[in-house]
Parts: sequence; structure tokens; C-alpha cells
Amino acid sequence: MAFVHDEFSFMYKYALTYTPKEYDVFSMYVDKDQNSRYNTEQHVTDEIAKGYQDWSTLCYFVSVKGAQKLIELVDQYGMDQPVDWFIFRHGHAGRLNVYTWNPRVNPPVSINKDVRPQIIR
Repeated sequence: MAFVHDEFSFMYKYALTYTPKEYDVFSMYVDKDQNSRYNTEQHVTDEIAKGYQDWSTLCYFVSVKGAQKLIELVDQYGMDQPVDWFIFRHGHAGRLNVYTWNPRVNPPVSINKDVRPQIIR
């Protein structure tokens, strides 16, 4: 379950304003266990970075151009992996412009690990 923090609206507007205009996808959440994947080549601003994570589509937004690119990538490569891997790995390969928060920023959403799953297998 997602936990939306009080500063979510402010940070969403901030991301829309300061993310490079050529963005395709912006991930509003990066788990702290992904911070070791960050390197200075991904630095855009003190708050925003090129996507460096490998998983989690807990909360993200997509530009119209990005949605079209995603459709084209599915047509070209097929959907043979989880959605988060698909997005971030195509970003790492330079086929999508994926951005997220710099590791020094606390994301405005988090995973509430205290909630029991609603689906019982």
C-alpha cells in the first residue's frame, strides 16, 4: 500500500516544473535500497536525477510523448518483463527519458509495510 506524504502536491508540481521538458517518465518513488545505483552522471539538479533505479512503479507520471514511446517499445520489444523493469531498463538503455529524485531527496510517497496484503494466495 502506498503512503502519500503531506508534501506530495508541492513535490509533484516541483517535478513537473524542473524536470527536463524531454522527459517521458518521472518516478515519484525510489526505494532507499536503490540509492547505491546512483552515480554523478545521472545528476540533473540537486533534487532531480536521470532514473537510476531498477524497480518500483509505486507512483510515477508519464508525458504524452512518453506514453507513445512506451507503446512503440512494447510493439518493438514485446512486454517480456515486469512493467517497472521495462520502464527503467529502457531508460538505462537510452530509449526512454526517465527521471526521478536525487538520492538526497526523501520521496513524497512510500511503501507502508505495516499493512497486510489484501490478496491471499
